[in-house]
Amino acid sequence: MDRIVEQFMEITRRSIGLPEKNVDFSDADWNMLFELGYMNKQLLLVSNVICAPKSGWMIPGETMKDWTQLSYREFALSAARLNSAKKILNSLYEAGVIAVVLKGYAIAALYPSPMLRTSNDLDIKVSSGDQKRIEELMQENGFSRDEEMSKQNVHIYTDRVLAIEVHYTLWEDYKGKSTEILQKEFLDDPEQLMEVNALGCRMRTLGVTEHLIVQMFHIAKHFMVEGIQCRYFLDITFYINHYVDEIDFQRFWKVMDELGYADFAGLYFTECIKWFSMNEKALNGRSAEIPFDENAFLHDIIFVGKRDLNDNVSFNLLGILAPYVNGGKTTASTKAGRMVHAIFPSVSEIGENYSYCWKYRFLLPVAWIHRAMHAAILKMFHRNEVYGAQEKLAAAEYRIQMMKNAGLIKNM
Repeated sequence: MDRIVEQFMEITRRSIGLPEKNVDFSDADWNMLFELGYMNKQLLLVSNVICAPKSGWMIPGETMKDWTQLSYREFALSAARLNSAKKILNSLYEAGVIAVVLKGYAIAALYPSPMLRTSNDLDIKVSSGDQKRIEELMQENGFSRDEEMSKQNVHIYTDRVLAIEVHYTLWEDYKGKSTEILQKEFLDDPEQLMEVNALGCRMRTLGVTEHLIVQMFHIAKHFMVEGIQCRYFLDITFYINHYVDEIDFQRFWKVMDELGYADFAGLYFTECIKWFSMNEKALNGRSAEIPFDENAFLHDIIFVGKRDLNDNVSFNLLGILAPYVNGGKTTASTKAGRMVHAIFPSVSEIGENYSYCWKYRFLLPVAWIHRAMHAAILKMFHRNEVYGAQEKLAAAEYRIQMMKNAGLIKNM
């Protein structure tokens, strides 16, 4: 296993109080470890290990200074975001709006301290019937809607420190076999919701099994189209260890099998058990699984889907990879076919910016031209932040290889 992978995973282990493994740090590239900690939003989490007195780390002074300063900054931001989240959640609760907290802030309550789980946004699931009232409450609490970033089923609101993703479905704007499977599970059934006192406020969240299903759906989805952060290992570990006796693992694995995510969930859980002492009951009698190339799997995760630290581009690969996420049959099984599909996506996969062709399908060729012009303009003015056509295809091919390695693509 690559030394940098082993070192990063070991630092993460120690940050949650697990016994030390015999990992050699004598040749550690601390500048790279610092960059990876920042990319994975773990600087604050691991600072108690890195900055501990008599730790024995041989960290360059400038790197240590940057680590400490950025950790203090993250602490202040986390506190401000937490206060903002509590304010809006209390406001929604008092107004009688059922806002179901998903993922981040619901999981942060299970960490040794919620401040250690850095979150840039608050995800809540609400009823479409409450849309007008939510708009009013957001404005009353200093949040404004970000029209550019909002989607049909996910509206984004921001104040000076926090972004709130208001979800009107549990699967955002995705459509296809995967969402049909999730719909049949009634994951947001009001009778299954839990009310908890956490983070200094009263909040609602999904039932324990339902929330685990939603978490793994989103982890798999993000892994497919852009990569995921190492801290999601901790999210799942803390969640399962806390609710292990309440989770219906038989139901969970049934849904994973139907989604085609069972192999991925199995190897993901295996890594959580191996590195972070997650309760083995989560496998529900299944054999532990590892990827074909375990190092490549972990390397992809700690590099958050990037092949190296020089890649600063924000991924925009959904147009090419949507068939994998949606759970249907892929429209192209060869590289050449995927290139054609990337240039000429179908109506269902072209994206919300070109939604005029969703209703008027004959405008699809116009949308292709519109999309190409938009991409050219972005590339012209944001050259280092946007993939060109060849670069996007190469990035998509890399993600497809990672999906195969992680068991999300079986026979291709």
